[in-house]
Amino acid sequence: MLIEFVAGGTLGRHALAIPIVDRFVLEEDLVRRRDTFANPLAIARPVAPWVLSHPRLALRLLPRLITRAPRST
Repeated sequence: MLIEFVAGGTLGRHALAIPIVDRFVLEEDLVRRRDTFANPLAIARPVAPWVLSHPRLALRLLPRLITRAPRST
């Protein structure tokens, strides 16, 4: 099963619209696996000017922004 939607909001003064697709694998009417797909460029474009003007601060914040997704079973 696929569910498509758009997550919206603002980042600073920039409006964001991020298309997202959730994929569910069903077995006997139970969710056995869920995967989410999104385009990271929707966030990167409005953030890029700030990162370029504050590179040291951006590098310090980078480890907090990068997380590893949990493995699906």
